[in-house]
Amino acid sequence: DMNGVGGWPAPRGADAPNPVTYPFRSTDGGSVVDKLTTGSRTWDFNTAGGAHYGMVPDWIEDIRGVGGQKVVDELFTGAESYLRTWAGSERYEPGRNLAEGAAATASSSEWWNPFENFRPDRAVDGDTGTRWASEWKDDQWLRIDLGSAKPVGRVTVDWEKAYAKSYSIELSTDGSNWKTVWSTDVGDGGLDTARFA
Repeated sequence: DMNGVGGWPAPRGADAPNPVTYPFRSTDGGSVVDKLTTGSRTWDFNTAGGAHYGMVPDWIEDIRGVGGQKVVDELFTGAESYLRTWAGSERYEPGRNLAEGAAATASSSEWWNPFENFRPDRAVDGDTGTRWASEWKDDQWLRIDLGSAKPVGRVTVDWEKAYAKSYSIELSTDGSNWKTVWSTDVGDGGLDTARFA
């Protein structure tokens, strides 16, 4: 199956370093491959490149000459490697959301809407249909207390239509001393994931 082959290799020239030398053994070692002849034409990978599907064994031999046997071995275990990766993904357990259900406080909460509640705990209740909303002014903050010191390597914020253009993520082990681990001044809403060490 040649799906996904974006382009065939061009001729490298008869004097190219590491030319394909004919005859050669096939990848599995079971056959001897010589230059392919169709009609009155004999095809040489060095001067014709990958001119057609019949030149695939020559192309693989060229890869072996340029990249080495290890590259060819990896090429031929690609499907098996994919299947091993796929099988491994079935056992994958995503990391737990440390913030879900944690205690949350905020600088303010939007209060004027009688139909919805925008309390800070709505930001971490696990329901994408609820949210925290601050009053309409700058320098607002949301604080999430994880209960004890835990390693945090990323924070994901799922904004609604309103979003902060500039904001930062700060961490603290004692609730008093804060360290900025990530910030932006080009926020554009949507789903933001801040990654840090």
